[in-house]
Amino acid sequence: MTNKDNESIIKYVILFGGAYLLIIKPILTKLGIQKTEIEQQQTQNIIKQDLSSNTESPFSGRVYLNTFPAGQSYTSLTQASALSLVKKLRSSFTNFGDNEQQVIGIFKQLKTKAQVAVLADVFFKTYNLDLWTFLKTGTPNADLISQYYTGLNDTDLNIILNIVNKLPKYK
Repeated sequence: MTNKDNESIIKYVILFGGAYLLIIKPILTKLGIQKTEIEQQQTQNIIKQDLSSNTESPFSGRVYLNTFPAGQSYTSLTQASALSLVKKLRSSFTNFGDNEQQVIGIFKQLKTKAQVAVLADVFFKTYNLDLWTFLKTGTPNADLISQYYTGLNDTDLNIILNIVNKLPKYK
């Protein structure tokens, strides 16, 4: 290859790189085909939650509560209030749309990660379904109708994760 050929190749690489960064990437991002940096971070937070061990996540319910030191007391939810919140969570997801604000509002009411764990435990006992998976999929069961459920989007899941992560472990 001659110097002239190398210069031509370099010009085309720079031209295509510039076109991608200035024209193609913004179009892909606007169309939702390519994720923005914030969306990529949100996805990473969700993956981190998915991969966290059961003992680290309040969404694992009873397993998380069993990590507390023996004799440790904590502010819990009454069975009635936990069941009421669980039913509200479940009813927030329908074939016709999800009530994201109601779901987020439920998590804003909780004062500790222990309460989140109690909620997750009661949710599992009531519906035989993992709370975190339910929030992601919105799917109550594996029937034909469940294919129309969508669950929360990454933004809403991250709002919930941020709320829960800021809570103290127990009080």
